Amino acid sequence: MLRGSTLLSYPVGSHLVMLKAMTSQQKTCGFAEPSVVQQLHYWNMTSGLLFKTSKSSPDAKPV
Repeated sequence: MLRGSTLLSYPVGSHLVMLKAMTSQQKTCGFAEPSVVQQLHYWNMTSGLLFKTSKSSPDAKPV
């Protein structure tokens, strides 16, 4: 299980970084929908909790 969570944590983190960049660009242009921003904020919070609680790998850092 630890191995699986380690493998999953990296792609999830990179996706969050990409989504963060997209939403920040949309915010400046005024295209961002509140629901999308709230969803991304929720995912950021949950990913932060996952990174804090996971002791699978010392390389895993919160985004």
